[in-house]
Amino acid sequence: MNNSTATSSRSRTSSRSRDRTGSSSCSTAARARRTKKKKKSCFFPSIWTGRILFLSCLAASAAILGYFAHNIISNSETELATQQYESIADRALQAAKQETIHKTRGAKVMASILSNRFPYANEWPFVLLEGYEEIATDLIQASDGRAMGFCPLIQPGEEYERFEAFAYNYFNATFGPDHNIGLPGIYGQANMSDGGKFPDRDGRYFDPLVGAYVNTSKYTYLSPMVQHNNGNGSVIMRNIRNDRGRGPTMDRMMDCFATSDGNSTTDCSVISSFIISGSGQPSAYIYQPISPKHNRSKLTGFISGAIQWQETLTNIFSDQVSGIDMVISTANQSFSYTVQQGETIFLGEGNRHSYEGNKWNPYQRSISLTQDAFDDRGGFSYTLTLYPTDEMFDTYRTKNPSVAAFGVVLIIIFTSLLFLLFDCLNHKKIQEKGSLLEAKREFMRYVSHEVRTPLNTVCMGLKLLQEDLQRAFGSSSSSNTTVAAPQQKEQVKPLFAIAAPPPPVPVEQKPQESDDQAAVQASVLQLSEDILLSAHAAVGVLNDFLNYDKIETKSLKLDLSVLNIWQELEQTVNGFKVPADAKTIDLQLDLCGGMLQGDDVENGQKTANDLPLAMLERRVIGDEARISQVFRNLLSNALKFTKEGGTITVGAKWIPSPTTSKDAAEDTVALSNGSAVTAKPMGLIEVTVHDTGEGMTEEQLDTVFAAGVQFNVNALQKGNGSGLGMYIAKEIMAQHGGLLTAESEGIGKGSTFIMQLPLHYIPDDNLPDNLVQKLRVRSDPTQAESDSSKTDDELQSEKKIFEPLRILVVDDAATNRKLLRRMLERRGHICDEAQDGAEAVQKVLGDGTGAEAPYFDTILLDFLMPVMNGPDAVKRLRKAGCDSFVVGITGNVLPEDIAHFKACGANEVLHKPVDLNALSALWMEYGISGSAKADYSG
Repeated sequence: MNNSTATSSRSRTSSRSRDRTGSSSCSTAARARRTKKKKKSCFFPSIWTGRILFLSCLAASAAILGYFAHNIISNSETELATQQYESIADRALQAAKQETIHKTRGAKVMASILSNRFPYANEWPFVLLEGYEEIATDLIQASDGRAMGFCPLIQPGEEYERFEAFAYNYFNATFGPDHNIGLPGIYGQANMSDGGKFPDRDGRYFDPLVGAYVNTSKYTYLSPMVQHNNGNGSVIMRNIRNDRGRGPTMDRMMDCFATSDGNSTTDCSVISSFIISGSGQPSAYIYQPISPKHNRSKLTGFISGAIQWQETLTNIFSDQVSGIDMVISTANQSFSYTVQQGETIFLGEGNRHSYEGNKWNPYQRSISLTQDAFDDRGGFSYTLTLYPTDEMFDTYRTKNPSVAAFGVVLIIIFTSLLFLLFDCLNHKKIQEKGSLLEAKREFMRYVSHEVRTPLNTVCMGLKLLQEDLQRAFGSSSSSNTTVAAPQQKEQVKPLFAIAAPPPPVPVEQKPQESDDQAAVQASVLQLSEDILLSAHAAVGVLNDFLNYDKIETKSLKLDLSVLNIWQELEQTVNGFKVPADAKTIDLQLDLCGGMLQGDDVENGQKTANDLPLAMLERRVIGDEARISQVFRNLLSNALKFTKEGGTITVGAKWIPSPTTSKDAAEDTVALSNGSAVTAKPMGLIEVTVHDTGEGMTEEQLDTVFAAGVQFNVNALQKGNGSGLGMYIAKEIMAQHGGLLTAESEGIGKGSTFIMQLPLHYIPDDNLPDNLVQKLRVRSDPTQAESDSSKTDDELQSEKKIFEPLRILVVDDAATNRKLLRRMLERRGHICDEAQDGAEAVQKVLGDGTGAEAPYFDTILLDFLMPVMNGPDAVKRLRKAGCDSFVVGITGNVLPEDIAHFKACGANEVLHKPVDLNALSALWMEYGISGSAKADYSG
């Protein structure tokens, strides 16, 4: 062999081979297959691992859901408690404020009575209200007050002495001489001093904020209490201004009046700071000023009252309320209370709730009790603040969060137990289904291999027998492909020893004998053809079952490519001309529907070459083999169901869509070979196959595309077929985005099958490089003119001439090797054989003796063989650097088997029986050229 030629061939094929091999993933695929074999042994551990993982996930889910359920319900209870507390607190604050205002109303009414009873300022301070005690008592009851006293304002000196005499005359007349009012003092009967002294006469008063007598007041007046709701008593005629805490409060009232300028709308009532009563309870004095009705700018006296804060806070809660703390405070002093069953309990001085870090501080609710009832300009403003306690929120806390969390966990545990029970009950059934599925696939693999392998021998033997018969009878060779081979050293011997016709004898042969011999020859050839067709029919049934399995398991994949649907249809129809003629059936093809408006249509018939370029460039993107399979299935059924002398008409037309336009948006479609094509949607192609055969009823039309359906099997189909063809064809069309339907007017009126596929506008310039030569149309007018000058035989011969290839045939079946080698050698190729993968590796890589191993352009490799199988052999070859074009020839055609073969390094895989036309197409597609320039020897 010429070394330079071999080297050149290696360089041409190495890149293509490596692009199409998947050696790196072979080990993964092999491991997957080994794992599959071990599936049964490791089934139970994997199941229990899954169960443990599932139960662990359920346990984690239970914990998480329980936690969230507890938190959600607990937060809901807290939110409810917060809302209830805020509602209760707001009502209580408003009630406390209203109660504070309510307690001042008695003093306001009494002040109004005195103002109207003594309306002139000159009557004052010598005024006393008849029936004061009864009126004051009624007002106290109405306003829930504690005490009410009347105090006029008196200037020290003469006015005071006159008023003292006026007052005691009234007391003596009203209560008698033993009235027990006042105490003896420096000035006789007066009880307006503190310890018998009158520091107010020199402008001083006792300031409770300082705790001593101070000379800070700008006012000089006395304010004896002359009338009280209790009648006579020691408090009568006492100088109220001289009491601790009262003097500054009165001065604030005087300040308010001084700034009001007689404005009747100004409320100058005031409240004192905290006063601790004898019981230790905090209280406060209130003073309601009195001005004569006709002289509102003149302050002539006031009504003195008291507020006991615990009384004010007692009735602001319902009996069911507990767990709320209250703090009543001024700017510099505060006292605390708590609520139990609606009762206010005094805790003591200071804010005993609001300390740093108290979690309830953010929940405090406050209100000013004196803002709308008193003049606050002196700083004595009372604020009531409420706080919740744990007891308040505990009232709304239940066991529901814990119950809910436990319930969620319990439900998930119960669900887990149900799952385990269900899993245990169904484990056997699932295991049986898994075993059944695996057994089904193993059965399919076994049947495919064991049926295809002998059929491969039968088909190749019949093919060679036909060739030998044709040679013996003087007919032309049926070989479809010729090879420009060099002269062989010796002529290839025929497979079967058929005696050549004897030399002619100079005796006139009778015409009858010549006719009989021709009939015998035709009969023998037809018999071999019938046997070959039956063998291929058996292979077709196997293919139908495999395709059905792929469809049912959703594993049918399309090998997307660009195809000229018009030419594909024409070639398929031409392939059925011979069997149609054998039944005297008129098979017609009408492509006039592919003509554009304005094109010339002659005699209603057109071929693909007659179609305009614009129509030929409307192509289909799909799986060429699958679409061709549908075409052939429709034509095969039409021939099967059409009687002799009938007609089959195949028509094709373009159906534009409403949006069809060359200006439509382009789409980029990825093809299976890794390239991409830019295409525009251009409507549909509709292919109709109409026959004059048996026809179908409406019931048959409804089930014609169902799996396993056959009509009149024995009468019309002679027992052939699987009943899956139409089902598979419809599914293939659906995967292409197309449609397959059937019509019939009834029994005896024929049938029409309608197939629709999407068309795309793909001009020649948009074709991928690997499809240019295959699909380019009318791109070179010069070449077209040159071709037109040649005869059909010359053109056909040029298209089918190949350079001879050096081929290694590897198969453990000696008959298969012998037949395949003989068929290849008859086409001019140079072949060698190997009976297993190990011998093939030795022949390709060398036997280790140092002798140079021959280079093989193509290696045809069986799958299952002893010593070393096909995938392991190609894996070893690829690892050693072999770049030969490797084609797997196998009866194992399940997708995983083909994928495994390719993953180990095979460029392509062909199924048995071997189709040499398919092999030649692969050589053309991959650009495999011959390296053998001389006869193979050795």
